[in-house]
Amino acid sequence: MLPSRQNSDRLKISASVYAHTEDEIDQTISNLEQIGVDYLHVDCNDDMAVFDEIEQMRRHSAKPIDLHIISPRPLEYLPLIARHKPEFVSLQYELLPADFSFPAIQGVSFGLAIATSTPVDVFAKYRQQVDFILVMATTPGQSGGKFDPQNFKKIRAFMRHFPEKKVTVDGGVNAEVSFVLRSYGVHTAVVGSYLAKSPNRAASLSLLKHENVESHYTVADMMVSRKHLPILSMAQCTMQKLLEINEEFRLGYTLVEDENQKLLGISTNADLRRGLLKKMGHFDELTVDDFINFSPKTINENTTISQMLDMIRKSEHFISYMPVLDDNQRLTGAINLHFLIKGEL
Repeated sequence: MLPSRQNSDRLKISASVYAHTEDEIDQTISNLEQIGVDYLHVDCNDDMAVFDEIEQMRRHSAKPIDLHIISPRPLEYLPLIARHKPEFVSLQYELLPADFSFPAIQGVSFGLAIATSTPVDVFAKYRQQVDFILVMATTPGQSGGKFDPQNFKKIRAFMRHFPEKKVTVDGGVNAEVSFVLRSYGVHTAVVGSYLAKSPNRAASLSLLKHENVESHYTVADMMVSRKHLPILSMAQCTMQKLLEINEEFRLGYTLVEDENQKLLGISTNADLRRGLLKKMGHFDELTVDDFINFSPKTINENTTISQMLDMIRKSEHFISYMPVLDDNQRLTGAINLHFLIKGEL
């Protein structure tokens, strides 16, 4: 299951300072302050001189520093981290010594950075030591630093296994990708060239945080796959089982299908309430059908995200989740939109 996140704040934007190569650091910081980014992202490729520039940034901005250190000698950086206290510090997993442990430094939140090819389960070793994961979402060697869509699945997998931890995504984030990240409840997106190369950075920041744009990703790219969903066959379906599955997954719904995996209906929290109210005082007459909506709104897995948004906007009812079907009407997944408010749609 994909658990409900506790923090519903909008996506934070951490602007990559070194992506702005045309300006001096002072001017870059001033520009980023003016458009209202949330954090200042600093990449450290095994260069301790970065901390001199962090000190310079501190003189021009009170924005939190988001530092990503890529180094095989992380222990040598700890005194500098303790002295300068960047608010967020992520260390690259693939370069960490096998016996490395993250320290506790007051005022510093540590994270583990992983490459696209690294599975999220490596996080388990450091679960008690760090507060977030940094997912490097571009594939080395590919032109343009394009976001690798396999990271959508990686992010969902991380949220299932480590629901109490926050997620930061770095690499290829544009307005199209940010919509999906917001729908998942991702905490922070690191943005470089998308802002740096924009002729109107304030407008681009608005697109990243709470606007919708034309998208070529499909519903299949962002959906939760069926293997992680609360699904019952009609043969298994009883009132008790519906309640148990609903409570176990805590998504607010259970999907009901036939023996061929074709969707029959959905049982939401609202359907459970309506069923009880309908038979109030006559609970002995309740049947499992009273708890199931046999005509739910669904969406095809090949629908683009832009098309999905158009459908949601035209709906008279608020939509927070939808079953996803293939061309043969088989259930392949579901869309969860808990982190998008109606005003964004």
